[in-house]
Amino acid sequence: MMRIIKGTLFGLALGLFFAASAGAQNTHTAASCNYSDVNAVINGPTHTLAAGDTIIIPSGNCTWTSQLPVTVPAASSSSVVTTIEGQTVCTGSGDPASNNLSCTDNTIITDNINRSSVGDQSVILVYAPSTGEFRMTGLSITSVGATANKSYNGVLAFSLIYPFTPSTNPGIRFDHNHVYGLTAVGIGVNDQIYGVFDHNIFHTINTDDNMFKMENGKLWNGASDIDGDGSWADGPHFGSQEFIFLEQNFFDSAPSAAYQLVEDCGSGGRYVDRFNTIGYHMVPYTHGTGSGGDGRGCRAEEIYGNNDNWDSSGATNNYAFLQVESGTGLIWGNIFTGQKAVVNEANSRHEQATYTEQPPPSGWGYCGNQISGATSAWDHNTSSTTGYPCVDQPGRGKGDLLTGEFPNKCDQTLGCSTYNGQWPTQASEPYYLWDNTFNPVSGQANVYWANTTGATVENRDYYLQLPNYRAVDDIQRYCWHRAGHAGKPTVRLHSLCWLLGHGSGWLEPERERIRPGGVFCLHCH
Repeated sequence: MMRIIKGTLFGLALGLFFAASAGAQNTHTAASCNYSDVNAVINGPTHTLAAGDTIIIPSGNCTWTSQLPVTVPAASSSSVVTTIEGQTVCTGSGDPASNNLSCTDNTIITDNINRSSVGDQSVILVYAPSTGEFRMTGLSITSVGATANKSYNGVLAFSLIYPFTPSTNPGIRFDHNHVYGLTAVGIGVNDQIYGVFDHNIFHTINTDDNMFKMENGKLWNGASDIDGDGSWADGPHFGSQEFIFLEQNFFDSAPSAAYQLVEDCGSGGRYVDRFNTIGYHMVPYTHGTGSGGDGRGCRAEEIYGNNDNWDSSGATNNYAFLQVESGTGLIWGNIFTGQKAVVNEANSRHEQATYTEQPPPSGWGYCGNQISGATSAWDHNTSSTTGYPCVDQPGRGKGDLLTGEFPNKCDQTLGCSTYNGQWPTQASEPYYLWDNTFNPVSGQANVYWANTTGATVENRDYYLQLPNYRAVDDIQRYCWHRAGHAGKPTVRLHSLCWLLGHGSGWLEPERERIRPGGVFCLHCH
């Protein structure tokens, strides 16, 4: 009950915020849902989008063959909302206990951009404001699905205009939409953008399609890189607004798909999945440092209150709920059904079957000396065999600010004295999993946390509470802190206490501490 109330309060506050702001908006209605008419009221000549506008897209079924750029002007205050609103109607609470979301597709935008000809353009590219909020609602977005239409940046994308001034409020809301039939990547979230995607239905069709490409760690805190370096030089900020929130949505895939991804997080990305219904063959996923050039891995994730049901067939019980390749996370209060594991640890740099690593200064190199015969100077190498701790590995977090591209990548905090790699003094930030219900398929070899590459060690890089264990005396209360919310929690986990703060996670029995800002307070007995 506590988790439902929490989600309701957050959603209510968010809804009241947007409702209160709606009265100040100027409304402009496109002549139709055709690309030319919608473009005319956003980019001229009929009207040019201004902060606080509401752009209405009428009902219809329209195919677009060109990109619609939407540059949302900075508003005079954070309470001003600029809106694009279609006529698609989505109803239901999104409560995963009832899975009651449904949509009537009235405004349908079909993506038919020939990307083999014009490049990987998004059919709608939104440049979010540095001040004020942007909302997109009431749209049904789909694709013709041809090979030439595949987008790897996102059929729909959100970015910031560079150079930009870092803001505490570059917020977006994407709600009550139906997104279906998109190929490769559905929605790309780039740059330091915060916001919420709620009460949507997302349906994918092909194996390995990603509904979200989560790369909101780019340009973090004013860093000029697109690799996520700035995000990795900052703390996790659990309990703050500095994430993309996916909440009270329904994710589902076609029966023919072997697996599809709720999101694929990389480049220092940060996200929260909460109170979603995650259906057939859909799972969240992260990519780690070493999985592609200079790019850093996913930075932080929080996953709670979700109901995930892979399927009931033992023959297809071959995926974990979450692939963990880097960073830190809090995973609690979920129901997992039909997977072989809750977490599969797969640090990219601990194996060579998927990615080939180049040694410094041309790349990150491998963790430890077992593959190449040499260690990498990017790692701390307390063990030459494993390289532990390795840069950005699961259970590691905030460290020095890196800058540049290989072969000129260096540790800016240490003065860039070498391009051959330096351990960036990363803090320990373990994964924590508790209060989850894991319902694996019977007759299979199931495991709660699978150490596939051996990069992580329990009670060092991750901490587990026994699955399906929900004793009231042992888990009394979990409190959270969002903007305007705070509390005094008491959590008892026998002799284990968790304090998350200052970029580190550690054990502190028999004491009560509150992190500055009040994010977590954990009390042990």
